Amino acid sequence: MREFVKKHRVHWVQLAALPLFLCCWGVTEARTLTLEEYLTQVRTSNQSLRSAHATIEATKQREYSSDLITTPQVFGQVAHSVDEKPPSNILSGDKMEATTYSLGVQKIWSFGLQSQLSYNLNKIDIERDDFPSLLAPGVINPLVALNDDSTKRWSEGRTQLDLVQPLWKNWMGREYDLNREATQAKLSAQRQGEQYKIKALLAQAEFIYWQLALATDAVRTQEGALVRFQKIRDWVKKRVNLSLADRADLLQAEAGLKARRFELELSKRDRISLQRTFNSLRSVQGDRLEVDIMPISSRMLSDMTMAAGSIKRLDVEVARSLEKAAESEVQQWREKFKPDVSIFGSYAANSRDDSLSGAASDAFKSDKPTMVIGLKFSTPLDRDLINRERTGLVKASEAARQEREQMEFNARQEWEDLMRQLSDAKIRLHLANEIESAQKQKLDYERNRLERGRTTTYQILLFEQDYASAQLGAIKAKADILGIIAKLKSFGDAT
Repeated sequence: MREFVKKHRVHWVQLAALPLFLCCWGVTEARTLTLEEYLTQVRTSNQSLRSAHATIEATKQREYSSDLITTPQVFGQVAHSVDEKPPSNILSGDKMEATTYSLGVQKIWSFGLQSQLSYNLNKIDIERDDFPSLLAPGVINPLVALNDDSTKRWSEGRTQLDLVQPLWKNWMGREYDLNREATQAKLSAQRQGEQYKIKALLAQAEFIYWQLALATDAVRTQEGALVRFQKIRDWVKKRVNLSLADRADLLQAEAGLKARRFELELSKRDRISLQRTFNSLRSVQGDRLEVDIMPISSRMLSDMTMAAGSIKRLDVEVARSLEKAAESEVQQWREKFKPDVSIFGSYAANSRDDSLSGAASDAFKSDKPTMVIGLKFSTPLDRDLINRERTGLVKASEAARQEREQMEFNARQEWEDLMRQLSDAKIRLHLANEIESAQKQKLDYERNRLERGRTTTYQILLFEQDYASAQLGAIKAKADILGIIAKLKSFGDAT
């Protein structure tokens, strides 16, 4: 039995260590999520972004919806009528039945011409008593010729072209052009508004990414400060136990340690809040983060620049499109209530036959034409109401222009102010890094003095506090730069 245990001791040890191995094997190093990968997740998962992209595609598809008015249309009709009202003359008969077939195509042209080409067939059947052959003995009735079936039952065919050309209102399709311009301006404003929304949301996502990186850096800084204060407290406690230091030094170290723990909890709370926002932007619930964030260095921030030509901003373009739409509406109103003077004409080729097929085949012959040409006129009479409405539209257009000019001015001012703030923030970051370096050198030197007993606990705790504040000051300077850059991201064309 002893030999069996000795022989298989290694196997038992391996089996005992297996759960520990499996547990450690499951704990792998978290993957680093780069900024581009995060922004890709936001683009594909964020419902607001997906909605904005869908709206942009919808506006592109509807860009030429106003041209539907010039789309050719096919029309047709089949009708059967029965008329049994008392006859108005002796030829009407007691009953008349008519079957009508019509088919055609109509189109409004971009230069205002309204055209219609139609093909019509009518089948007529009249029930009427025959006229007597003699009016009196020896007097022939002249209406006896109407007793023939061709006067009671026949078919008619007609191929007709109708044209109407405006000469004042909507001359050369001006009303259609204005409607197209207004529609496209409104769609452009909607599209640019969604593009601006996308830019702002992606800029926010990038800002949250780097803010989370800085928050993680702040937590590490507070953790490092806590460890250093813990070591100082332990060192002071040992000296107090050996009666080499006063208890006041220990109380000072304890107070500093508790203050660092409090600051660490605040930093962790801020990081958790940012993690929740970070996940929300990519449609992930909760505040748990299973990836690492790339740290951001001072050199990376100092190298960040914005192109001078990026002063253009999409919300200003939205205002410009709305201004154009308002101007088009004013022109549309003026065009809509101009006097309507139009020349019209029609030409029809006619046929008549006893059979429907015969009338249909002869309907394209031009030997029996019908021609009409004329001029029509109409104009609204309540000019006072029309003028009041037009005055309102003019004022709305002027308001849109003033809004656009103010937004352009504000954007230009904001751009210049942000560029100045960015330059100042980079200078502050450089100074903050120098202060952090100086505070670290001062702290390291004071530690050596403390180990030799040549300084006080209060002094080393004060220097630790100064160094931690300098580290957090550098982090705040980085956050200021990132906040300014996030605002600058709202400028520029759509991405």
